[in-house]
Amino acid sequence: MNSKLFKSIVSGLVLCLIYQTSFAQLGFNMGYNYSKPMEEMASTIRQMHGFNLELIYKIPKSPFSIGLDLGLSSYGKRKLDDFTVVQDEQIQGTYDLTINNYVCDAFITGRVDLLSKGIIRPYISARIGVQEYHTDYILENPNIQHTTECPDPVEEGTVLHDVAMAAGFGFGVRIDMGQIFKLGMGNNRLFLNIESTYLSGGTVRYMSLNAPANVVPSNTDMPGLAPGVSTITHPYHTGKVYQSKISMTNLRIGMGVHF
Repeated sequence: MNSKLFKSIVSGLVLCLIYQTSFAQLGFNMGYNYSKPMEEMASTIRQMHGFNLELIYKIPKSPFSIGLDLGLSSYGKRKLDDFTVVQDEQIQGTYDLTINNYVCDAFITGRVDLLSKGIIRPYISARIGVQEYHTDYILENPNIQHTTECPDPVEEGTVLHDVAMAAGFGFGVRIDMGQIFKLGMGNNRLFLNIESTYLSGGTVRYMSLNAPANVVPSNTDMPGLAPGVSTITHPYHTGKVYQSKISMTNLRIGMGVHF
């Protein structure tokens, strides 16, 4: 899932939400997403920062809700000014090169409300879906002035991407901001949502620009590289490729609207 496709999906969800506001029990959460890798993954990826958008449908007259949660998080970025492009041993020119490490999430979610009334409503949650790890590049011409009609990149693409299934469980609270600030929009409409989740999944391959220094000891096959680590050479980026099982904790903080 590239960044353009992800943005299209998010835009489509927003349009659907606007169109569907007449349906009772429908809502969405949007906010900041912080992820901290654990176990083997913690030695190769630093903390991730991003955002998520969750579409929620509450089953009438029950504490259960189901939803679709999409997220995008970054865990590494590097920009090289005056990057020299060489093709067929001929210098073609200098450009600005940006390398991005990021993760796309797509989960089906479920939650059970522990309280049905009150300003603070705790819940337990579960999710299952996929995570897709990307290392992408963007090559831009620094000699073109960026105006209101921003020029497209000279070239952009993917160095490496891989996807794996993941599942998790968590605990959260919704705080009814309409009741607290007496906004006149009725109860159970505007929430501050805080949720902590543990996520575990299958094995995935990825690159990491900001890998921690405490990488596990090297093996004998490739000196200086840990077991399960290889290298990849791309015209615009060369680096290590790590492999580990998905393991992390997530903290989501955002606002939710329920219709």
